[in-house]
Amino acid sequence: MTDLYTAIYGTCCGVGYLAISSFLAVVLLFLLVSVVGVLSDALTEAIDGASSARRRAAPVH
Repeated sequence: MTDLYTAIYGTCCGVGYLAISSFLAVVLLFLLVSVVGVLSDALTEAIDGASSARRRAAPVH
């Protein structure tokens, strides 16, 4: 039971490991959401740019 207690409530520089793990999980989740948002915006811009270039290149009848 001591090992489980140390793993959950143990201290690293006076802060519990569970608190550190939770904080890191939230930070990583935020970074993942940010990266997905940036990639989504870039993909949307690329698709919009390609479709507008195709419209400009198409002959008008």
